[in-house]
Amino acid sequence: MMATTTLWKQERAGELLASSGLYERHDALASLFSLYRDSLEGETRLAVVGGPVGSGKATLLRTFAEWVTRSGAVYLSADASRSERSIPFGVLAQLLRNPEIPPQIAQQTAALLDEVSLATGGTSAEETRAQPGSEVPPLLFHRMCMLLLDLAQRTRRPLVIGVNDAQEADLATLRCLSFLTRRLQRGHLLTVLNHAVQSEPLTILFEAEMPSEPILCRISLPLLTPRGVEAMLAEHLGRMTARRLVADALVVSGGNPLLVNGLIEDNRANRGDGPSALVVGASFKEALLSSLYRCGQAALEVAREIAVLGDSATSALVSCLIGMDSNSVQRTIWALDETGVLADGRFRHSEAKAAVLAGLAAEDRTNRHTRAADALFRTGASTTEVAKHLLAAERTPPCGVPLLRSAAEEALADGDVDLALSFLRLAYLGTPVPDEQAATVAMIVRVGWRSDPDLTTRHLPDLADAARHGHLMGSEVSLLVQAMLWFGQAEQVCELLTEVAGKPDMCTPSTAAYLEASRLWLHSVFPGTAGQQIAGGPDGTDRSGSGEGAPSAAAVSISPSLEVARLLTQLTMQGPTAALVDRAERQLRAHRLGERSVSCLVVALLVLIVSDRLSTAERWCESLCEQEEAANAPTWHGQFAALRAEIYLRRGNMRMAEHYAHIALTVLPPRSWGVAVGFPLSILIQATASLGKCDEARRHLEIPVPDAMFETPVGLRYLQARGRCHLADGQFHSALEGFLTIGELAGRWGMDLPSILPWRTDAAQACLALGLKRRSWELATEQLARCATSASPRIRAVTLRVLAASSGPAERSKLLRQAFEVLRQCDDRGQLAHPQYDLSWSRQMFPEPSAAEASEDSGASEGGVVERAPRGAYAADSEPEVPDGAEGARPVVLSTAEMRVASLAAHGLSNREIAGKLYVTISTVEQHLTRTYRKLRVTRSELPRALHRATYRASERSAVGSGPARAP
Repeated sequence: MMATTTLWKQERAGELLASSGLYERHDALASLFSLYRDSLEGETRLAVVGGPVGSGKATLLRTFAEWVTRSGAVYLSADASRSERSIPFGVLAQLLRNPEIPPQIAQQTAALLDEVSLATGGTSAEETRAQPGSEVPPLLFHRMCMLLLDLAQRTRRPLVIGVNDAQEADLATLRCLSFLTRRLQRGHLLTVLNHAVQSEPLTILFEAEMPSEPILCRISLPLLTPRGVEAMLAEHLGRMTARRLVADALVVSGGNPLLVNGLIEDNRANRGDGPSALVVGASFKEALLSSLYRCGQAALEVAREIAVLGDSATSALVSCLIGMDSNSVQRTIWALDETGVLADGRFRHSEAKAAVLAGLAAEDRTNRHTRAADALFRTGASTTEVAKHLLAAERTPPCGVPLLRSAAEEALADGDVDLALSFLRLAYLGTPVPDEQAATVAMIVRVGWRSDPDLTTRHLPDLADAARHGHLMGSEVSLLVQAMLWFGQAEQVCELLTEVAGKPDMCTPSTAAYLEASRLWLHSVFPGTAGQQIAGGPDGTDRSGSGEGAPSAAAVSISPSLEVARLLTQLTMQGPTAALVDRAERQLRAHRLGERSVSCLVVALLVLIVSDRLSTAERWCESLCEQEEAANAPTWHGQFAALRAEIYLRRGNMRMAEHYAHIALTVLPPRSWGVAVGFPLSILIQATASLGKCDEARRHLEIPVPDAMFETPVGLRYLQARGRCHLADGQFHSALEGFLTIGELAGRWGMDLPSILPWRTDAAQACLALGLKRRSWELATEQLARCATSASPRIRAVTLRVLAASSGPAERSKLLRQAFEVLRQCDDRGQLAHPQYDLSWSRQMFPEPSAAEASEDSGASEGGVVERAPRGAYAADSEPEVPDGAEGARPVVLSTAEMRVASLAAHGLSNREIAGKLYVTISTVEQHLTRTYRKLRVTRSELPRALHRATYRASERSAVGSGPARAP
């Protein structure tokens, strides 16, 4: 007793635990030592150590066994196994196969085991199996118990018996050990039985008639606390890494030491400061599967079914699928929770679930998901839950196609486009019916369009073929036409509409409305030959959708897409009107953002923008962008970004226009824009050119665009942007040629609308830059005559400014005052500064103001307009702004030397390089540049743009100074 106590003090439990790798097991080890001390005093003791699989029971027993062996005890050990559970005295045979056993007792034991084997149906004690249900004859059982009792009494040293996984031991052995414990009232015996927490009740221990307290002592090994997990991590990964990972490690492992060790192995490879985030890898998965297999077949089956069902798992559903009663399933789930594998019946980490699923054979996994889908469908689960299991099984039952399509709609409502597409692809593979296949492909195109239109192009030929054979509804044909037009397939659309128009099933009011909408889309987007073949052309045939052949109000109510097609057609054929604006706002109020409404909303916004209702358009655009954020639709994001860029462009905010145009072409790459790429690209080109980034604008012009784009109104917009870029870059002849090409095409298509495409104003500016003042005057006069007084105040004002630049001093002031008054009608007052600046410059060059003029100008100043042009970029339909003057609005005049130095600096030369090139000192260069910066009121980075504007304005002054131009 004293020797043992001294040894206990010398070899403390903490040191033993540290050397064995056990954590937070001090109390358990101390309890075993206490029981051992009792046995040394002659008391027989039985310890039952319970805990989850992987909690360290075997290690604890091994550590204790090493200590008692060193203290002089005889230690008999055995490891029970599920595969040997049916062999009578199988565990006892392991215990007695020990060199410490006296030879006589060992021989008697071997002979007795052979008798037992023969009596229970076996041939020898070494057989690994016995007949199920065999029982040991009472006489043999009694002889074995007495033999074991004789061994305990003969042993002069303390006897310690240890059995691992006692829940898997044979009943005969446990009964024999129970007999020994109860019969040996006074002896130096300690028996330790380790058992794991499991779903099955531990009836075997009760059947073995184990004694009660104080002989029996139960010791529990719980899961580790956060402190214990951190200590394990710190031992192998370092303290800093342990502190960083402990929270996640506890969540993933539940505090199970076996699982924590798996995480340690996964994270051990990271050197240095250790991993920044917890790695859940192969070692953890291996530890998890080992835990499940050790928990038993029932636990493994329940875990597999929970992994298959995922969030849909319930004890009732699991019970139904694996054929186990509900109470057993609930006990199994509790046991797995206690083991740390599950938390509230769910896997703690996705990798744990993946590991269990990966352990299933492919056919088994497919069958399980199929059964799960059927069970969920019968119990009324959501279509998305059922469809996910069909998707995992890669099978489509006969009734599964409508369900998968419905689930795709639900996934879209949640913004999960990828999941919706996965459902639809499975539905397509699961049906041989042509109508269902065609409807599914149409839905794939509609859904895929949200992510990237380019990815849907491979489906368009199949859809076109389905439409020709009558397998598509009117709405699906309309969707197909819009997609084909987006990618420039105008001729194919023309042929398709001709073929399907005569089919009997296309004569219903709803289908007819969709076909009419498709025709309007065709001649609005491709107003050339293809559009004229369907709906006439400049020969007088009505193409606006508002003549005698226009669809009725009933048809419009059936097909909202028809209304938007009419909006677009009337906008491109007749230009913006107050009635059109009112209809556009009604459409915006009537629809929320979705696949079927997005084109309607985009066109309605475009009507507002073209009609110069920029503030209204901006409010609606912001509202729709908020809806788009939850929809996970890059295509919509790109479209609304392009519209916002257009709003900023028309307001003259070039930096924001450039920003949103970049966004539009980033979230949706140019190839995915189809023929519409010219819209965001034209904005980007104009914005960068007006900001003085001519090199960047030229790079944007090199972006490939489809040839079919130049057959659309978007192509005219692109030509306009390219011409304005050439104008800003000093390529005046190329600019003029481009503007005249726009006029030729617009006239050929019946779209020569000055309020939408002011090509005459642009051409007049190019002529002015080339010194062709008479031609400039003619073009500006014609543009002004074609512009209605109420249409596009900005375009009318810009035209008046160009006309003023082509006129004499007297007419110039009058025209500039008219431009100022026109711009006051706009909801954006930023452009008011431009005509005011021109007016101030004209008066200083030709000082003949009258009293009336002075009064008018005073009123303008009171309106809040300064007498110099604003810094920043010019508006989309205006000429380049002039730089700020040195004093008020006086023209900037640079000396010859200043111009030479400034020109070289604008081309990127350093002060030293300029001095060497001009043979002057660096100080002289610096003085010239300082005066230039002061006169132009710019920095060095803004110098290229400022010099270009000064040169541009000089050409205007030259034209004005040479006298007024007269009409021929």
